[in-house]
Amino acid sequence: KAVQTWRLIAAETNDAKRRDKKKTINALQDQLQKEFKGPLKDLNRTQGLILIKMIERELHMPFYDILKELKGGLNAQYWHQFSKVYGFDLNEGYIRGKDPVLDAVLDDFTLNDGY
Repeated sequence: KAVQTWRLIAAETNDAKRRDKKKTINALQDQLQKEFKGPLKDLNRTQGLILIKMIERELHMPFYDILKELKGGLNAQYWHQFSKVYGFDLNEGYIRGKDPVLDAVLDDFTLNDGY
């Protein structure tokens, strides 16, 4: 769902003005929060890391860049610093071969979003 949503936002806001893009993203964020806040809140750190790495692998970009594109640089920097408290680096992105166990876990999951 995350990859589909990213691609949907990219398609809808491709030529949009900054203000219109922000309105679209905020409306979609409100809708997604209602739907996914509970399940995402229940994830532990390892599950959250796997989810982030899965998204990074599919989109071929670090999660920091995704946040920066959607919510702005200041917000992305805040979450990057917050993630460092838990030992994560949102600027790093998914690097195949760096963690063989993570690679094995991600290889078991394939995101097929129809694109």
